[in-house]
Amino acid sequence: LDAPIDLAPLLGAAAGTLRVHLADTADDADAVARWAPGIYTVALLVQPPGLPPLLSNELPLVLAPRIVLGSLAAAAGDFALNLTCTPRIRDGQRVFLLFGDRLLAPASLGNPADMQQPTALVFKLTGVAAGRYTVRLRVDGADSIPVDFSGSAPAFAADQQVVVS
Repeated sequence: LDAPIDLAPLLGAAAGTLRVHLADTADDADAVARWAPGIYTVALLVQPPGLPPLLSNELPLVLAPRIVLGSLAAAAGDFALNLTCTPRIRDGQRVFLLFGDRLLAPASLGNPADMQQPTALVFKLTGVAAGRYTVRLRVDGADSIPVDFSGSAPAFAADQQVVVS
């Protein structure tokens, strides 16, 4: 990003812990454009009264892209896969689609003029055989998460798979 994003930490649930809330569109209509998917570093700056500021070491934080597939079904052979991504992808970011065992660059990538809208991407797939394919979007090394953790056991999320027949 062009500049660091400073966030004030909140007290954590346990003594001696802190937490930070990254606003989503429910909290901040501009969150889609404020953040970018990818790998960040985080550090804590503490200003004890009467002492110089203390800066912690930096740790990695992965902000995974969230994708919405345009279609969950396709006919075998050649087809275009449309999807949207939040947060929005910025110029210069490396973007790939992982479709089953394939790695593809986008055929097109566009950000609408409305900064609150997600990035739209199109990928051209060729010679795809019938089957169920898990889809992930990789932006600067951060992959979308195709797993649903809400059940009793994690499973691939149906809305992150394309059934080709």
